Amino acid sequence: MDQQIASYKFSSNDRHSSPKAPCLQLEIELCPLLQYTLRRATPDDDPRPFVFVWSPLNEGYHQDGFILLRHTSDGKLERVPVPDAIQDPIDIVHVKYSFDVQELKPGGSITYYHSLPRRYREQLEPGETYELVWPGTKIRLWGWGVPNDYVGSHLAANPVQPDLIIPGGASVTFTYKQIESPAFIRRQSTPPLLPSDRV
Repeated sequence: MDQQIASYKFSSNDRHSSPKAPCLQLEIELCPLLQYTLRRATPDDDPRPFVFVWSPLNEGYHQDGFILLRHTSDGKLERVPVPDAIQDPIDIVHVKYSFDVQELKPGGSITYYHSLPRRYREQLEPGETYELVWPGTKIRLWGWGVPNDYVGSHLAANPVQPDLIIPGGASVTFTYKQIESPAFIRRQSTPPLLPSDRV
C-alpha cells in the first residue's frame, strides 16, 4: 500500500527543507476526531524559534491539499474526487495579535483537532474504507523569531528565503462508520487548536 500512496506524495527531491529552513513533519491520527500534529525536528540546524502562517484545517484542505483514497475490493487504492476549495495565495499577513501567527521551537509541536470537512464527508459511502493522505506542501509565510516580534507589523513571503516544506507521507485509515459515528459528530465542537498542546 505504501507504494500506491507514494505516487501522491512529494518526490524524494522535495521531501526535505533547505538546510537553512527548519525541518517539519506532519502526523495524523483518528481519536475519534482527526488529530493533526505538526512537529519540528530536534536537533535542528538552527536553535532559533520561528513563526509561520499555515494550518492543516485551513490551507491543508484547500487546493492541492489532503487526498482522499478508497480501498477497493481487489486491494488497490482509488482516488475519490473532492470538490476543490480554491484559496488565493497570500503573500502578506498583518499581525495585529500574537495569535495571528504560530510559533515552533526546536523539538516543539502543535496539535490540532477537527472533523473531516463536509465536502470530503459527502463523498463517503457506507461500508467503505478510506485513506486520507497528506501529499506535502511548501509554506512561504514564515520567519525567524517569536510572535511578539511581529505584532504591529507584518509577515510576508521573502523571495530570498527558502520555503518551509512539510513532507508528504502522513496518512490515516478510517471507515465511513467511524467518521459518521455519534462520538465523531459529537466531538466536532472540540476546539481545533488547544493552547496546552503547544510545546
